[in-house]
Amino acid sequence: MPKCEFNVRWEACIRRSIQRSLEDHRRVVGKSELTTEQRKLLWAYGKPRDLKEALQSMSIVYDMVRLQEQITLDIVKYYRADNVLYLEIHVNPCVNNELSPEIFLRKMIQAISFAKSAHRNMTVKILLIAELEESIERVQEVIDLVLIFGRTRRNQNLPDSDIIHGVEIVFVDSNEYDMYQLKKMIEFIRQESDLLIIFNLAKMSNNMNQLYDILSMRPDRLCNAEILNQNQNEIDQRIITDRLLSMKLPIVLQTGYSMLLGCTLSDEYYQLATVMDLKPSDIYELSLTASFFTEKTPRIKRRNLFPFAYQYDQFAELYMLENSTEWKLQILRDCKLFLSRPLTCKRKQRRRRIIDLLYV
Repeated sequence: MPKCEFNVRWEACIRRSIQRSLEDHRRVVGKSELTTEQRKLLWAYGKPRDLKEALQSMSIVYDMVRLQEQITLDIVKYYRADNVLYLEIHVNPCVNNELSPEIFLRKMIQAISFAKSAHRNMTVKILLIAELEESIERVQEVIDLVLIFGRTRRNQNLPDSDIIHGVEIVFVDSNEYDMYQLKKMIEFIRQESDLLIIFNLAKMSNNMNQLYDILSMRPDRLCNAEILNQNQNEIDQRIITDRLLSMKLPIVLQTGYSMLLGCTLSDEYYQLATVMDLKPSDIYELSLTASFFTEKTPRIKRRNLFPFAYQYDQFAELYMLENSTEWKLQILRDCKLFLSRPLTCKRKQRRRRIIDLLYV
């Protein structure tokens, strides 16, 4: 069964084969032995976690960054073996004594380009992470990297530029950064290219004025957007929800360690939300199991839709299912196209039939 993964954080793992070297180094410098849990966390390709504390206590990991070409190949092979067709790697450009961010990124691109020659049916993309918590200047540096290595209107023929997918900007609940300056950067990206612009709201709180300003910049995707559903002020929540629907913003909502980077509420979900009169809580629940969109996703009449809404009536008649709004919503909650994890054997056959029909 083809699958799609968006949840790989490159800096959150090391090569399994060099784990012994890490442990030997710790013994030499007199540090304590790694616990079983630490060993698991260090090799966790498919389990995004915040490993900042763990990595700070293991400085040798940063010295091993020179091996990131092999690490990148390990990641691609790992997911290819799991039948993943689309892999989106989120990368925070590393800075250390040996490598500049430019060389770091160039080595990753070279590794992915090499892997593509062996796995031609697999699409691998890189999203660069820019954190406003650091500084607006740091965000500008990351955006410069995106425009240097990504496909822009000026360098359409740059080799391997299609590997760079865009930039993920991580917002913080602070008024210290210049929103006007950030808006100018985003407008410049759009003028120069068609690269994705993604906003991460993981570190935002209930600052509705700031959130409204952020949404007004119209990102291509939102992630860690639970705040849009958790706000207790119903008036503010209604304003934000109306704003989202009016802009038809793709949304990525994720919770805890089960995060699904890339679960989008695209035009299809916008149409469903308006036609079925869904509440914000329904949209939120729906997004938790939203279908993944890739280059291989079926298109209908040049619209970014998969055929669910168009084929449901025929599907319901064939399987003698009810045609109520609640049932449609439940099907969308339960049925995952481009699964991110295997189905249990018990329900696999039934869902397989559903997926087959949706893709007729």
